[in-house]
Amino acid sequence: MNEHEIIEQLKSDGYQKVYVWDAKPGEVDSEHQHDFDVLLVVLEGHIQITSYVGDAVISTSHQRGAHINIHKDTPHSANVGPDGCRYIVAEKHF
Repeated sequence: MNEHEIIEQLKSDGYQKVYVWDAKPGEVDSEHQHDFDVLLVVLEGHIQITSYVGDAVISTSHQRGAHINIHKDTPHSANVGPDGCRYIVAEKHF
């Protein structure tokens, strides 16, 4: 699927806010959380997501084609690779 088709599919799956984000090379998004579920779909580049669940710290690397689920109220941070990262952000508000 192309970018437009992915966006339309996510909207039909019930995500209310869907948009594309172009993160700059080396961009850091410090620890935060959302009061809604988020799904990221990596289109280009690389991103590392670190989630904090209780005492556990889970760090995962993602590249093109990855689908990253970040559940409501889950503390997390992100580090973008040296070439940047283009990804779709889909928000599901309750």
